[in-house]
Amino acid sequence: MRLRASLWVSLATVLLASPALLVAQFNDTGLIRLVANRVMLPRHPPLPTVRNAGPPAAEPATRGLQPLGLVRNRPEELGQVPDHFIWLRDGLMAAQDPDGQFVFFGDDGHITGRATLPTDFAIGDVAAGASAVRLIDTTGRRQMTITRNLDAAALRSLQALPITPDGTARARSLTRRGPNLVQLREEDRPRAKPLDIRSVTGAALAQAYDIGTGTGETRYVVSEEIAAVAPRLAVRVFVRRYNRAGETTGIVHVPIDDFEVVPHDFIAVTDKGDLRVLAPTASGVKIRVYEFTAPPRGQRKLREEELKSFGRKVRDINVDSQISQTTPQDQIQSAEAVPVEIVLPPPPPITRAAILANARAFLTVNWVFKPDNFARTNVENACDPHQGQIWLRPRHFTRDLVGQTIGPMPYRWGGGDTPQTFLQRVEWGALAGNICTCRDPTLNYCIFADSAGTDCSGFISTAWGIPKRGTSGLLDVADRLKNLSELRPGDAIDWPQHHVRLFVGMAPGPVTAFTVLESSTRYGCEGVCESTYRPSELAGYQLLRYRGVREDAEAKR
Repeated sequence: MRLRASLWVSLATVLLASPALLVAQFNDTGLIRLVANRVMLPRHPPLPTVRNAGPPAAEPATRGLQPLGLVRNRPEELGQVPDHFIWLRDGLMAAQDPDGQFVFFGDDGHITGRATLPTDFAIGDVAAGASAVRLIDTTGRRQMTITRNLDAAALRSLQALPITPDGTARARSLTRRGPNLVQLREEDRPRAKPLDIRSVTGAALAQAYDIGTGTGETRYVVSEEIAAVAPRLAVRVFVRRYNRAGETTGIVHVPIDDFEVVPHDFIAVTDKGDLRVLAPTASGVKIRVYEFTAPPRGQRKLREEELKSFGRKVRDINVDSQISQTTPQDQIQSAEAVPVEIVLPPPPPITRAAILANARAFLTVNWVFKPDNFARTNVENACDPHQGQIWLRPRHFTRDLVGQTIGPMPYRWGGGDTPQTFLQRVEWGALAGNICTCRDPTLNYCIFADSAGTDCSGFISTAWGIPKRGTSGLLDVADRLKNLSELRPGDAIDWPQHHVRLFVGMAPGPVTAFTVLESSTRYGCEGVCESTYRPSELAGYQLLRYRGVREDAEAKR
């Protein structure tokens, strides 16, 4: 039946409050068919920590070290996985844990060491050298050096030092020669032959970068190709081996479809030329070891089934990892559906300039972190929903920040604060942020009312100037883009039921990389922040445009 417009608000309130209970479908007339499911979600005790099966216990010096962390994807929340993977020497690899520490582990999968990073150091690039691997921060002005012969068990922290203008900075030059061709040159070796990197499949070539010098003049280059944009972004990842003459001597296709989240740096090469891939999957963190195979002949467009023959997987290394997960989706049971048809009101208009201004206001809220925002005597800082503990402070909020002025708005699960309402609520003593999440309706979805902040969809909703909607609900007021060339600042990059980001522009230079604003639980962000992602990190996302958007020139007419 058709509902009056006045009832839409009430129905929308139900939809937003219980996103897991309603399914919205478009019919041919443009109406929405709401399918209301009577859901029975059994209460379960918290699932135990799952650890990859591994070899016998570690050596006494490294016993008790925390495993590598992995948080699985959950409804309305993006998982968190290890990042910035490096190979150091035979028997020693490392990656950054979601908690921010750098974790070292051996070829047997055991953790051998942990080291803290400076709290203000965000890794932007990894540069492999003959004797050390350098971690370069996102500004390009500081670096941390990890020597290949280090004693991981004795290391406790990593120190950042300024990059001096002596040639130690990352020196690469990429030139765009067309949609399917780039040229990669090493600026510190001007006489070296530039590499012409072509698309393997004929799709748009988005990225190309070195991952290691190997032995002699051998070079290894990762490339990413955007195979499709609609209905979701499809990305193919390849690694090619080049000889001194610049000829391709081997290739590996790296599948990423089963990754929980694609890390930023997840491919490394050993001194023997074996390829190692950090694969965070539903069953834990694995290191997949590949051998190169002969490259394809000619430049014809390759079929999908042919890609499987590029590279041979030798083995998997199961890394000792700790997996956080909630009640599996297959334990949620639903009964019969009752369809209701409603008419959607037209979305309110807004210009792109206003969308971006709304979004950037979250970065400069500039609020004073008071004691009441940090802790409260009757509220425990813990996330154990079945024990009634549903507030967890963002990890970077430490006691020494109390009294300081903080710029961005923190992440709050289920939150939809605007900058104005956030300032009011923290002034009244609301706890700042909340990164404790759950999807149990009997626990009110772990919404802690007396906290302030915004989650990913709340941030996008405010930027678009609409009432809060979930990541799936945004599809009701937006249209999918079919081509990458259509993407404009103010559009969204959405993975329904997981995460959404606001696109603000392509990164400068010849590579295809997406700069976004987002509200994320990711360590180093835990609120609204600006980030840049490679296409592989956005594989599976949809490109959306808000239906009420008005181009700035159009609005001035």
